[in-house]
Amino acid sequence: MNELIKVVEDAKGNKLVSARELHIFLESKQDFSTWIKGRIKKYNFIENEDFSTFHIFVEREDSNLKSKTTEYAINIDMAKELSMIEHTIKGKEARKYFIACEKSLGEAVQMLTEEQKLQLSIFNAEDKNGVIIASGELDRYRRNQLKEKDILLISAGKYKGIVDDFLSTDGLYSVAVLSKVLGIKKLGTGNLYKYLRDNKIIMTDLYLNKDGEERVGLKHYTAFASYCNAQQYFRHNANPYKVKGKTFMSNIAMFTPVGVAWIYKRLQKDDYIVIKDLETIIKELKLEESKIKVA
Repeated sequence: MNELIKVVEDAKGNKLVSARELHIFLESKQDFSTWIKGRIKKYNFIENEDFSTFHIFVEREDSNLKSKTTEYAINIDMAKELSMIEHTIKGKEARKYFIACEKSLGEAVQMLTEEQKLQLSIFNAEDKNGVIIASGELDRYRRNQLKEKDILLISAGKYKGIVDDFLSTDGLYSVAVLSKVLGIKKLGTGNLYKYLRDNKIIMTDLYLNKDGEERVGLKHYTAFASYCNAQQYFRHNANPYKVKGKTFMSNIAMFTPVGVAWIYKRLQKDDYIVIKDLETIIKELKLEESKIKVA
């Protein structure tokens, strides 16, 4: 059976469908937000029973800013009903597909990876404390995936001694610290941020200012998923901050040792003149790290 619409299983075993993907498949002429809100209201679908919502931030094509969108994860029964009430050929096709999925889950249901389940548990957390706990579990899982033999492949046998030792550690380094240690002319902290944003490596994130208004700032930034998961160049540190007495969390992208070696070589490839060798940079990073620990 061909996969028409992705069906996934969350950490609790619930079979879920993206309402946005279903909307696209059904080829509805209404915009997504109007369509899903209208269907929920008219047919009395119940949140946290038939569907759940979460927010994601999507970077705009014409700037480094991001827009917040609301996504809906709906269960199979709701997906079938939404398909049926369209009264179209595409609706009938989708409904039959979901019925077939229920009969043969092994063919149609894509199981979430362990990492995806942990990510989903962050979305499903009931409060900020739950978010912190789930984020910590996700971070521990990612740390366990950093196998030494995989890390050493990054160096491809080019670096020896101090570099190999460095690549096998689990240190984390901020953009500000790395830019200071690199010491590249005209590539201070601000310009390194700009380089990473312009090359779609990191994105600035939204945060709440002291008045509770959403803003975008350099102290709130995340790395694109491809540079965190497969490449493992970044990991995110949870950074708590308070607004009007309430504690909020933002994730800050930090370079891993593998990421340091990677950005060092990438900058050279992009014609930046890096005077220091990698061994010197590593020694200075360790010195900066020791200063932070003492402080």
